[in-house]
Amino acid sequence: MKEYGQHKTKAEHEAEKWGAHLVDKEGDYICSVCKKVWIPTVDDVNRKRPSTYYKLCSACRLKSYICRRMYKKDKGNNYDALYDTSN
Repeated sequence: MKEYGQHKTKAEHEAEKWGAHLVDKEGDYICSVCKKVWIPTVDDVNRKRPSTYYKLCSACRLKSYICRRMYKKDKGNNYDALYDTSN
């Protein structure tokens, strides 16, 4: 159990989580998957958190989207098929 004063504030937690991907950050942006340096564009601004960029480069986001789409297609895009544990 954490002692008194060891808890992080919400601002500290957010800065730790998103600090490397803030829009006005100085320095390079590194993709979380492929670890390559990338230059973000206007299309790379996170829609849920507009003050940050996505953590993945556009190539990794596209690959992730395609893999997720193929997985859902193979499972029939059905909740029961996606989480079937009878096998």
